Amino acid sequence: NEDTKEKSRRRLAFDELFIMQLHLLTMRNNWRTNTEAIELTTNNEVLSSFFSGLPFSLTDAQTRSLGEILEDITSNQPMSRLLQGDVGSGKTVVALAALICAASNGFQSVLMAPTEILAEQHYRTIYDILGNAPKPSEEKHWFSFYLDPVPRPLSVGLLVGSQNKKEKQSVQELISQTSLDIVIGTHALLQPGVEIPK
Repeated sequence: NEDTKEKSRRRLAFDELFIMQLHLLTMRNNWRTNTEAIELTTNNEVLSSFFSGLPFSLTDAQTRSLGEILEDITSNQPMSRLLQGDVGSGKTVVALAALICAASNGFQSVLMAPTEILAEQHYRTIYDILGNAPKPSEEKHWFSFYLDPVPRPLSVGLLVGSQNKKEKQSVQELISQTSLDIVIGTHALLQPGVEIPK
């Protein structure tokens, strides 16, 4: 009858979702236990310098989220974390602190956005967040900034699909030469010709 038919359909749907969830959890567990990540060190002096240049203090939620992220990146297990919050809740500043941590360890990092508008917005926001940091060089699609006690300027670049060929090649060369520490972009970061050595 209709009642048992509906109960059967719901049970089959539950079984399918349950088996899929078990499979995903098994894959995640295998990935985390069989893959070794680069262990970064947290340079508290660099982070303190970054935070002291901000025109605001981090909220308790931002501090807690950043603490969890920094704990993850100092581990030899790959991080799998979702940072979620309302617009304007400070996700970008938390992400930037983690990106700066990677840069201060000598590694490049990427912030990838789903749309060009969002990637450009992140780029401008990061530029504004670093407003008090001295900027020794600045171009249309990249800039560098000083952050004590890092002995060299750190650089941030933007790579999106709508850039003309010359702009893309310029940014791609800077990435491949490890001249950009932080790269913000879209799926253009995943295309052939983009080499991120560190």
